[in-house]
Amino acid sequence: MPLGSLGKFKTDELYFHRDNRLSNTRSRVLIQGDTMNLTILSAISVVGIMIAINAQGKARMAITWLLATFLLIGNGIMVGSYLKERNGARDEAIYSERLASEKDNIAKSLEVSQTGKANLQGEELKSSEYFALIELISAGEKLAETLAAKNLDDYTQSEEERISQAASLKRDTQELKARFSVLKPKLVFYRENSLAQAIDKLDKSALNCKMFYSSTDSDQESVREKVMRTSAIASKELFLKSKRAVEAMK
Repeated sequence: MPLGSLGKFKTDELYFHRDNRLSNTRSRVLIQGDTMNLTILSAISVVGIMIAINAQGKARMAITWLLATFLLIGNGIMVGSYLKERNGARDEAIYSERLASEKDNIAKSLEVSQTGKANLQGEELKSSEYFALIELISAGEKLAETLAAKNLDDYTQSEEERISQAASLKRDTQELKARFSVLKPKLVFYRENSLAQAIDKLDKSALNCKMFYSSTDSDQESVREKVMRTSAIASKELFLKSKRAVEAMK
């Protein structure tokens, strides 16, 4: 890798880690604020129950218990929302750490591969680059096959499980894009655009898979499902084309 490209990668990596730290800090602040709000709402609910217990007269008791019930229901909704947000923040933090770790590992492997190796000759790829590309393409093909055949209305699973799987496919696609962005500067003699196009199609497919579950009507669901499948099929074909091009350069 040219020194300029390596320096640019390190600068991008520093920005990546900084953004991750800022994102995690913002998540902790939001969760702390929610915890304080829940504490206040819980205290108000307790006070409401105490007032209802001490109320005199049927009308007053009915009104105070009705208000106390509303407070308890509101408190329950807030607790559920808080737990969901906290779990989402935790999953996002784990994903960010895993992505950062993978970028670090790839960066180290690229630096090590520079030491003591001769320059590329003609149109041939180094063995390390060849196997890295084949591994990336194989992972992309599997994701494309999964998306092309995915049953979005699998009622043997809960809605939360289906949404979670769609989000997981989107994260896997983002990881694949990150791996390719790190590997791409090394591919000096690889001028085939089909791999970048395959990853873009795969990302589009995964995005529509995730968006399917936030559709507002059946027409929107139908459009997003169609885009998901056609993009996944096109992505797989482009991955196969890329694999043939890489194998021809070995």
